[in-house]
Amino acid sequence: ITAIMATVLALAAPAMAQAATPDGTHSFEGTLEVRKGLPLWTTCDVIANVNVTGGSPKLQSVTLSGSSVCDGISFTVPTNAVLNTASLPLVTVPSVGITIAFPAGTCAGDLNLYWGGNSATPRSLTFADGASNLPGSGLGLPCRIKGTLTQTSTPAVSL
Repeated sequence: ITAIMATVLALAAPAMAQAATPDGTHSFEGTLEVRKGLPLWTTCDVIANVNVTGGSPKLQSVTLSGSSVCDGISFTVPTNAVLNTASLPLVTVPSVGITIAFPAGTCAGDLNLYWGGNSATPRSLTFADGASNLPGSGLGLPCRIKGTLTQTSTPAVSL
C-alpha cells in the first residue's frame, strides 16, 4: 500500500500548482490595445499590480491612461480573485469586468493571459487577441485586448 501511495503522490505532484514567490506587490507596465465595436484599436498605457501573499498571486489593480478613450476604460478585479496558474503559461483571472465609456458597453468574464516565464528577464504578462477577449453585454460585442506588460518592480516574481 505504501508503494502505491508513493506512486500516486509522485504522479499527482506535477499537477499541483506551485506557490508564487516572493510575497509583495509586483508591477507590470506596457501598452495594451483595446477594442469594442469600433474598427480601430485604442492603444493605452497600462500599469498592472500583482500582489503575492502567502504564495497566492492576485491581480490587485489595472490602471489605463493615454487618450481620452483610455481614460474611459476601467477594469474591475475582485479583491479575492486568486490567479489560476495551474495551466502555466496560461493564467486565468476570474471574474474581471471591463467598462468602456466610448462606445459605451461592458464586458465580463474570466480573463486569460500568458505568463512570460520564470526564467525570462524581465517577466511579462501577454494578452492575446482571441484568447484574452471578454464576452460583451448590450450589443454582445466582445472586449478585445492585446499587448504585453513587462515587470518593472524588483525582485522578479515567479508563478
